[in-house]
Amino acid sequence: MENEVDKIVKAMEEHLVATIEKWVDANQHILSERRKKRILKELKSLKKERKEITNVMALALWIHNLISGFGVFAGLSPGKVSLHYINPNLDKDATIKLLQACANALTLQYLG
Repeated sequence: MENEVDKIVKAMEEHLVATIEKWVDANQHILSERRKKRILKELKSLKKERKEITNVMALALWIHNLISGFGVFAGLSPGKVSLHYINPNLDKDATIKLLQACANALTLQYLG
């Protein structure tokens, strides 16, 4: 039986995965087919892992690192994004939503 914390962690992980998938779709024009396949393959393998607080936080930080390579300069803290620059070729709304989802995932540290 799942307790409330497990449900929150699972929901947060599902939200992160859905948000990165939307980001990938919104930014297809800038992603090579190879890079897109690698991102989606990595997400698929992550879905098989146990939903733990540290795994979901690691996913959020991996996503942050990933999009930084595309020209996104932002700081993350639990529940807060400090946005400094987004590459104009990226979908700004999808990127901001993804950053906020990552920041929200970092709040899980308070549940552990």
